[in-house]
Amino acid sequence: MSKAIVRRVLESTLGTWAAAQVPAMQVAYEGVPFTPPALSVSYARGFMLPAMTVSLDLARSHRRYMGIWQVSLYIPEGQGLAVAQAAEASLDAAYTVHAPLVNGTVLVYITHPMSAASAMPDDGRIHIPISCRYEAHVIV
Repeated sequence: MSKAIVRRVLESTLGTWAAAQVPAMQVAYEGVPFTPPALSVSYARGFMLPAMTVSLDLARSHRRYMGIWQVSLYIPEGQGLAVAQAAEASLDAAYTVHAPLVNGTVLVYITHPMSAASAMPDDGRIHIPISCRYEAHVIV
């Protein structure tokens, strides 16, 4: 188990969420070439900001992977922040604190709900960073 599995879980959840939007939203993933769509089209970028891995047992076989998962939404200027607030609510439902995200035997827990930071102008779009905290416990 590594941070790569946690990333896959978080990114696949973002992909599912983006595909369910009307219209479907493009997603830019870290380390993957991406050309932003026209300024009239919204898109999302996912960022995994891992914290230090911790081992909490005497045998040192436990690993706790934790960090922040950020989804940056880029929406066209002039749409107002209601679009962003609706997206924050639907992302909070996708990354719920009530049940883990599952990939085989790996459970990724959202420990802090999705929360939006201040919107910022960004070259004809509005950038809204929305993030949550995650953790996964694994015995290696």
